[in-house]
Order: sequence, then structure tokens, then C-alpha cells
Amino acid sequence: MRTLILTILLAATGLGWAADAPSVAAFHTAMGGQDFQAKKQAMQALAGDDSIILPLLVQALNDRQVGEFALQALRSRTGLAAPTNKRVGGPGYPGYPQDDSSSSWSGWLADRTKAVEQEKLLKELKDKANKKPDKTTAKPEDPNATPDVPANPDKQPKVAAIDTDLGTIDRVILRSGGALMCYVLSKRTDADGNLISIRVAHPDGGGEEVLQADLVARLEEDVK
Repeated sequence: MRTLILTILLAATGLGWAADAPSVAAFHTAMGGQDFQAKKQAMQALAGDDSIILPLLVQALNDRQVGEFALQALRSRTGLAAPTNKRVGGPGYPGYPQDDSSSSWSGWLADRTKAVEQEKLLKELKDKANKKPDKTTAKPEDPNATPDVPANPDKQPKVAAIDTDLGTIDRVILRSGGALMCYVLSKRTDADGNLISIRVAHPDGGGEEVLQADLVARLEEDVK
């Protein structure tokens, strides 16, 4: 399963290799041979986005000649340090993988990719919600026009306004490494007390949204 996930990740970034990182082509050529120095130099020359380079380094963990160099490169690029107690594995993304095997690093990479995509989607939704209408294309108001009045205002749905007195601001640390300054309005937990989701309100009238637990690394309350 881990191998399949890594294969999918490599295929997803394959279209960008030639344009984004010429060094990737040299890396593939070197890894297809048996020249230790060529492999090492090609690995050291890798440059580009993490979404392209990290899958290559994880793949190289299985190479008997440069597997150790690939592990060092992964630690350096991710900024992760192995647990001091080798009998205790890491917690997984966003922390250190459970061990230094290719399967554990593949699982870590899959979790990272999922978190990055979720954060990207969350940002897109937030940007869309905060996007202001284009004044250049907006239809000008007719000063002589009669304003629209609902036929029966009492039956119109009422929109709940956010309370302006929400207390102090909290900080939500996302699993992708980002942070969100907001007001935590409520939390949902299961029967065992495990977090399911939190409902937050953004400052300055930014609206409300619900964050699922798999997006949240930790919650720091009353930071401001």
C-alpha cells in the first residue's frame, strides 16, 4: 500500500520534472546505474519544490548504495530529527516517521500531501468567502429604482449575527505547519473525549467555519 502511494505521488509530479527541476533527470539517470559517486552527486544536486524532491528521496531509501545519504537528505530538507530513544518510534506527520524504513517515510509523505492539500483547499474557501465584488463590473444602482421588499418579511430566514464580544483570540496550529488566529466558538468530541471538529470565527467579521480534527495539530487558547 505504501509503495502504491509513493508511486502515485511520483506520477503526480512527473509532468513538472523537466520544466521545474532539470536535476531530476540526472538523478533518474544516475539511480538507474551502479556508479556510487554519480548517485551521490545527483542526489546532492537535486533542486526544486518539496512535492517533487521528497518523493525521490523516499524512493532512494531502498538503494543499498545511497540509502543512508537519502535519509540524511530527508532529515535535512524536512528539518526533522530522529528520536533519541531508538526503541520509541516517531509520532508520524507532522513529527518524525515511526521509523526510517521506506514504508514509514512513504506513509509520512502521504499524510503530508493530504495535509497540504487540505490547507490549500481551506485557504481557497476562505479567500472565496472574503473576495469583494469587482466594482468595475458591478451594475450601478438606479437612484430612482424602488428597493426590493420581501412579500412577507416575517417568513424570510434570519441570518444569525456573530457576537462582537468573543473574548480573547485563540491560535489553531494546523498539521501542515501553518497557524490560524481566530475565536474558538465550540468544540465537538466523541464519547471518549477525542476532538472531532471545532467551530471558529475569524476576526474583523471574517465569518465562521468548521475545522475538522485531522486539520488541527493543537489549539492554543487565549493568546491575545
